[in-house]
Amino acid sequence: MRVRLHTTNSPARRIADLLPRALELIAPEKVDDLAQYFDEITLEVVVDSRWLCRIEPTSGLITVSYRAVEILWAVSYAYWTFYAKVVNGRMPCGQEVDLSEDPELAAAMSLLRWGIAADGASEPWPVQTPSPLLSPSPGSLEYAAQQLCLGAAGLLLHHELAHKRLRHPGSNGSDKSWTLEAEKDADNFAADWILDQSTCPADKREFRAISASVALLMATAFFGIHRGEYGGLTHPRVFDRLFNSLSRHLEPDNDGVWSFVGSVLLLHMQSMGIQLPPKRYDSHFDFVNACVDRLAQEAEQWNPA
Repeated sequence: MRVRLHTTNSPARRIADLLPRALELIAPEKVDDLAQYFDEITLEVVVDSRWLCRIEPTSGLITVSYRAVEILWAVSYAYWTFYAKVVNGRMPCGQEVDLSEDPELAAAMSLLRWGIAADGASEPWPVQTPSPLLSPSPGSLEYAAQQLCLGAAGLLLHHELAHKRLRHPGSNGSDKSWTLEAEKDADNFAADWILDQSTCPADKREFRAISASVALLMATAFFGIHRGEYGGLTHPRVFDRLFNSLSRHLEPDNDGVWSFVGSVLLLHMQSMGIQLPPKRYDSHFDFVNACVDRLAQEAEQWNPA
């Protein structure tokens, strides 16, 4: 794989240096199958204020922006800090939490607010907030964020690579129907590569699923919940991508992953005043399903048929 890293002062450079290996590290048992494509791929990390993660299928050029890496690390840190300090597997049932009481949690939420507004904005990494470290200590929040960020990047990069492996064409003018199916195929390909139970070691599945969910939750929250850009024309609806990619491989009783997903969805939905019907849920899977159904209603209000 050819790699081009543009010069930047962003703390995300510490993560971008590791990106070329993300394709391998997320599913090392498949590295021999992956190696045949390395000569066809160029990974270029560019300075751009926009979220960029895309491939030109013909040339094999994958372009990622430092801003995308920044956002991905920021949400990895914020989501894990919120989950570890507040949720830790508990079922949401209307309890109120002061997100400013714990200094680490308050800093994480400040970083998350920056990340939500960062796409296309010129604001640099906020001062006095956590940031990627050169060598984070195992067990630290920064270490967890790095691992989740690289795992999430692995899913995104495998999605882009899938467009080349599946021989998808580039843009096709005004006809968007092919794009929707191509994106669904790429979603499935990436999820299968990482989570297929026939190849993924059982002791790695939860970490990989949570890593993948970080990327999928970010898209659901940032583009859908906060902007109303839920998709459905050229790309599947963001909440469907989240739910389908995970439920394709995870059983409903996998409380570790579904609890993480549900808690992050609720965090974003409550911040935008999107309420769920007051009731108790039988499982974390049922709670996530209810969140997805509620977001489908929101999508209809933003984009009525």
